[in-house]
Amino acid sequence: AIVVCAQIDPSLTTPEAIVSAVHREWHVKEVLRTILTPRHPSQLYEAFFEGVILFAILWIVRTRTRQPNGVLAGLFFICYAIFRVVIETFREPDATLIAGFTRGQFFSFFLIAIGVAFLVAAKMRPTFPKRTSGK
Repeated sequence: AIVVCAQIDPSLTTPEAIVSAVHREWHVKEVLRTILTPRHPSQLYEAFFEGVILFAILWIVRTRTRQPNGVLAGLFFICYAIFRVVIETFREPDATLIAGFTRGQFFSFFLIAIGVAFLVAAKMRPTFPKRTSGK
């Protein structure tokens, strides 16, 4: 961006000069618009969904219901994979593998299968965790 701006105006050789020129001169903004693409803050999306929301889902299931061993693990794998597939659509794309899926989306399908396996195993042989508190 600095090289392109310096070709327009030789005084635009520092980021500070470019930022101030963007506010003053419309042609600098137009040139920068063609080479700079806005992006989603996908790291914030990941932190929110794979951190806060996933924790809330698991916490609610753990504290409000009594589930057999393996259900929380299965739920974690499935929810994490679903969030990952959705958030990958906002990230800068990497090499695609099959049918236009990114590497992260492709591996997330395996996580969903692992999560389903945990849920099936918990359903077939339900063993419940021992209660440690007076609830």
